Amino acid sequence: MPRIRCFMIEPSGRARLSLRRYAAADCPAAPKRGYHNAEATLFEVDEWLEPSGDSDRKVFRHDGPQRREEVPVGHRDRWPARCACGYAFVESDTWQIFSESLYRRTDSGEIVTLRDAPAGAMWWLTWMEGFFHPQLGTSPLCVMTPGGEWIIDSRCSNCTMPDDYNQERHHCWIAHGLPPDVTVDKAGITCGAGAGSIQAGSYHGFLRNGYLED
Repeated sequence: MPRIRCFMIEPSGRARLSLRRYAAADCPAAPKRGYHNAEATLFEVDEWLEPSGDSDRKVFRHDGPQRREEVPVGHRDRWPARCACGYAFVESDTWQIFSESLYRRTDSGEIVTLRDAPAGAMWWLTWMEGFFHPQLGTSPLCVMTPGGEWIIDSRCSNCTMPDDYNQERHHCWIAHGLPPDVTVDKAGITCGAGAGSIQAGSYHGFLRNGYLED
């Protein structure tokens, strides 16, 4: 696999709302998903982070409709009627206003969501301050690999020091540099797991000097 250049994405202060219907059931269109699903894009709204109220974690809020009955009258006929497999949703199936944060690439200005962010995208997990001990900033750092998200400041699944919760003393991956030009290795106070690489889905690779590489 060719080297993938990393780039930063930052919150735009906007979110995209969608009208979503889903129902728990085996779905021929997506058998691994385990439910019928359909979405219809609604519109964009302003978004911000604020304390959740019951913990140190922050949550995203927006100024758009929150419940089915709050959808503007002119948009209420846009709720999806069917899943891609043909299943017709019924009244008792879930009605959800789905919100996705919009991020802006700092290199090109392109707007993306985390769901469609390409491999190489890197961002700060600003809503997870306090959950990990950040090495390079005030928030944990995450990068999208070809196999999925990698939270560099998190605990790896094969950590050899699982009872050591003092992340000021121990990180499974050691990060160096100024994002997105980051190198991840084991050069620091760390455990004996791996050699600084990441296994995400079927992808296995390294982050070196701002590039994901095999």
